[in-house]
Amino acid sequence: MEHNIPFVCLTRTTPLDSQCIGLSFSLLPVDITQQMDCEIASYHVGSFDYLADEGVHLAAVDVPTEKFRLPNGEAVEMKYTGAQLGYPALETSSGLTSSIDAMKIYPSECRQRGMTYRAPLKASIEIRINGVRAECCEAILGEVPVMLMSSRCHLKGLSRSQLVARGEEATEKGGYFIVKGSEKVIRLLVANRRNFPIALVRRSFRDKGKLFTQYGVMMRCIKENHSAAMITMHYLETGAITVAVQYRRELFYIPLMYILKALVPMNDACIRDHLVRARPNDHFWANCVTSMLALCQEDGITNQEAALTVLGSRFRVALEDRVGPWESSSDVGRFLLRACVAIHLSDNEEKFFILVYMAQKLIALVKGECAPETPDNPQFQETALSGHILLLIIRERMENILGVVRRKIEFEAKRKADTFNLTSREVLRAFGSHRSGEISRGLEYFLATGNLLTRTGLALQQNNGFSVIAERINQLRFVSHFRAIHRGAFFMEMRTTDVRKLRPEAWGFICPVHTPDGAPCGLLNHVTASVRIVTHYSSLKQMPALLAELGVLSHSAVALMPTDEMYPVLLDGRFVGYVPRSKAAYVEKQLRAVKVDRNDRRVPYVSEIALVRHSSDPVNIQTQYPGLCIMTDPARMIRPVKNLAANATEFIGTFEQVYLSICIEPDEAEPGVTMHQELHPSCLFSFAGNLIPFPDHNQSPRNVYQCQMGKQTMGTPVHAWSHRADNKMYRLQFPQSPLLKPEAYDKYEMDEYPLGTNACVAVISYTGYDMEDAMVINKSSFQRGFAHGTVIKVERVNLQEGRSINSDVFMNDPTKKTPSIGEDGLPIPGRLYMEGDPYYTVLSLDTGVYKTHHFKYAEPAYCGIVRIVEEGGMTRGKCHALIQWRIQRNPIIGDKFASRHGQKGINSFLWPAESMPFSESGMMPDIIFNPHGFPSRMTIGMMIESMAGKAAAMHGAYYDASPFVFNEKKTAIDHFGRLLTLAGYNYYGNETMYSGVDGREMEVQIFFGIVYYQRLRHMIADKFQVRSTGPIDPVTHQPVKGRKKGGGIRFGEMERDAMIAHGASFSLQDRLFNSSDKDLAHVCARCGSLLSVLRCANVKSHKDDLNVLVTDHSERERCLTCGKDDQIYIIEVPRVFRYLTAELAAMNVRVQLSVKHPSLVTH
Repeated sequence: MEHNIPFVCLTRTTPLDSQCIGLSFSLLPVDITQQMDCEIASYHVGSFDYLADEGVHLAAVDVPTEKFRLPNGEAVEMKYTGAQLGYPALETSSGLTSSIDAMKIYPSECRQRGMTYRAPLKASIEIRINGVRAECCEAILGEVPVMLMSSRCHLKGLSRSQLVARGEEATEKGGYFIVKGSEKVIRLLVANRRNFPIALVRRSFRDKGKLFTQYGVMMRCIKENHSAAMITMHYLETGAITVAVQYRRELFYIPLMYILKALVPMNDACIRDHLVRARPNDHFWANCVTSMLALCQEDGITNQEAALTVLGSRFRVALEDRVGPWESSSDVGRFLLRACVAIHLSDNEEKFFILVYMAQKLIALVKGECAPETPDNPQFQETALSGHILLLIIRERMENILGVVRRKIEFEAKRKADTFNLTSREVLRAFGSHRSGEISRGLEYFLATGNLLTRTGLALQQNNGFSVIAERINQLRFVSHFRAIHRGAFFMEMRTTDVRKLRPEAWGFICPVHTPDGAPCGLLNHVTASVRIVTHYSSLKQMPALLAELGVLSHSAVALMPTDEMYPVLLDGRFVGYVPRSKAAYVEKQLRAVKVDRNDRRVPYVSEIALVRHSSDPVNIQTQYPGLCIMTDPARMIRPVKNLAANATEFIGTFEQVYLSICIEPDEAEPGVTMHQELHPSCLFSFAGNLIPFPDHNQSPRNVYQCQMGKQTMGTPVHAWSHRADNKMYRLQFPQSPLLKPEAYDKYEMDEYPLGTNACVAVISYTGYDMEDAMVINKSSFQRGFAHGTVIKVERVNLQEGRSINSDVFMNDPTKKTPSIGEDGLPIPGRLYMEGDPYYTVLSLDTGVYKTHHFKYAEPAYCGIVRIVEEGGMTRGKCHALIQWRIQRNPIIGDKFASRHGQKGINSFLWPAESMPFSESGMMPDIIFNPHGFPSRMTIGMMIESMAGKAAAMHGAYYDASPFVFNEKKTAIDHFGRLLTLAGYNYYGNETMYSGVDGREMEVQIFFGIVYYQRLRHMIADKFQVRSTGPIDPVTHQPVKGRKKGGGIRFGEMERDAMIAHGASFSLQDRLFNSSDKDLAHVCARCGSLLSVLRCANVKSHKDDLNVLVTDHSERERCLTCGKDDQIYIIEVPRVFRYLTAELAAMNVRVQLSVKHPSLVTH
């Protein structure tokens, strides 16, 4: 289908600034299909490239200097002067990495050997003694996992054939890590927009103290992607403002005026002028400022030095390990401002002005002049990328390492006393071994478990769930891990639904249908196919001059002018000045024109430019706090649209999209208002959403289901089978290319990893085995290979694991010939192994004893590829093997299938071909689908696919199944109906069919066509559970739970209630008693005790005859409480009741039973 919309491409023809996001885009008009590009993992790779090329060096330089005194009185300062990340290489026997050319290690080897693909992190350390530079040395701090296809990966730049030769997929995109042989992805995480003050109204603010109100302005400050800090400004009932700063997860509240005075050497009049400048007619605010200044005067804070001294004296205890004992209180105050207040800015004057802006915004919020904002809105969100999260962790770990080194040096200095001399050798000794150090072990643990261990919190809202295994069930599942964006584990427990809502601001950025149903619904979303994420900082050298040229007034210039009609201008968290309201629209248009001009680099093409206008009716209509916002920071989501004025592609962000008018069709454009147009009608769908045929004809939940089921489909997950070590993978033996493909299908190269089979589907209620979503499969189709599949498992046998010295090797026992074991002591490829078959033999070199291991899987499996991935050296043999098992999983009753429209069902019967209905031409369906599946689900797209599939088969063509091609005037039914008519079929896709049982013609015509069907990985062979007898719980004697343990199925309260409602009391007794924990117990009817009856020997005398003493040595049950055995009876009770009685007795609670003969019981 052709779309009548002009589109433009996404590749720049001129080279980009090295500081930009590292993606290449074009502004030349090209064919529409090139707009369906989806950069699967480019932003993950770009963020790691930033970490490797710039981030680690900037992080090292930013780590605070360690300052301490030695026992001899010398003042020592120790700091990093830089850091660099190396390349992955094998470690030599000495533990050092060798030269990169000789000993490169590739990801394929790490997967197979169960290793971590990582590179050394080297740092430079400078030591100053008494202020004089004394030593400079380099040390390896640890090893950092390397992302595949990043600038530090050896696969970077390889061609398709070279990638295949290295054991990778030809289409490898990278974006994940290899940790202990497993592929791990750090998912995108939603975070508050960085360096932007968000106005909040929260009840929790009021609970912070006596005078606190619900009003606040919060800003998440990020410095160069490696440091994060939260700062919140609170409004108090007294009219004063206090600032909450965070240091190592502790909150400290400081009056605003203390901080302002400590930042700049201004007098009170200048500070007051700057605070009231944007609100000249607000006398209340002016009085508040005057009151806060007066309080400062009362506290003796009259100038900058006094303010710094007060802050330093109060915070010296909290910052004790960060400042030297010889430093003054004002130095401590300066460190506090640098480390906790607006850390994204390095200049104190800029920090002063951003705090002024936050105070102005806060008072506007208090007085109801602007609308409160919410962090749940995508407009105020960004994405925490994998490279940026790792950089935050690395920077914190580098600081920890320096602290540990300091303590070691102090300890050594105390121990050696006068003989100690601080040299680079002593420093390197303190750094110790890097292999199991803070960084190596910490990052490996973080990626392996997804759990974050941190002292500072890193301004993130969660401590777990960061990383997931990049499962390769199929290509869709694999890709979705990189496109998923998660709100965080913390929000899963919240009862409010606000965080789950799909807001209008998310249009074009978050896919509306690609989210799971159930607990994570709305929290785990997926970005749309066209979304990019900025990963690098942009160059802003020419921006200030451009803003001044366009009429933006700096703070010094605006002091001489009236500010009544001015908008504040914010640039990446800097309050740069004001712009007159009359000029603001012109400035915004000019900035946008420069942004889309390829030849003008003054405004980065990834920037957001948003003009928030003041409310035309402030009393009734609230808007955001007005101003001109320009954002070029990393971690923002951007997407391409067409700029109609410049006829070029422009990247827009979530913040500015709210203030733009964007049309889809050209005739929707509003003259003078609409300046942008969507590049493609499908811009709102994700990678998986773009692969649904005719999604605009389906009920919305069905598209949601298909996005999930597409990721559970058996297909072709990989091609490099001989280099994989995945525990379990699924393979469809005979996949096909669908006859109906959306535009994105070929663009995403989905035929490289096909997911299903074209099937002839008849919509008919024929056998009675197709009720409730069940479906009947033609047995003949099954025998020809329809939906045949294989489960491929790789078993890792590592004889060296957990041992320092390897003493076991694979070797066949020459004295015992075993047909199932090869000459090398390993399984024979191609042979079928059953449970209990011997399959490999191990020789202990210490004892000379051979040990044979037996096949432990219940299902028979064919041995595939057997690989030796490690040998124990020259004198040792093979000690680490990977054994591939192929388990046949052809369709059986109970296996799950689904179309591409969320119509899932299980195979209920393999119906003989001779009994299947057939058409006039002799065609028999592969699948019988029940017609009751359509009315309530409303999957009209599947009906259209059936018609179009039949037409495509008859005309020998692939047809387009993209959304928004057809409409009410040009319907899909008419289009494909005409094609069917041309092929000699019924216009509506119906056919006359005949019964396969008696050959009679069916009175009703049957809807018969071709639908692309997927076989899902949910198979009955993995799920069926049956038990007669088996293991029981040792305490309660009830059957254990769990399929693997041979346990039972829980018969719960609801099942019990159903049995009671049916009156099936004997069935209930059988399930809950006879088949569970039936037990025989002795009870004393005299005292009603279960616990006091014990089996013991008894001696008794006959009182009638005093001369006869009868000794009875037999054992019998006797009640120890009553001392008698005449009323001991055996009763049937559940074992758990006896356990309960014993537990209650332990708490001094006695259970007394009333025992009667059944004939005496009255109801």
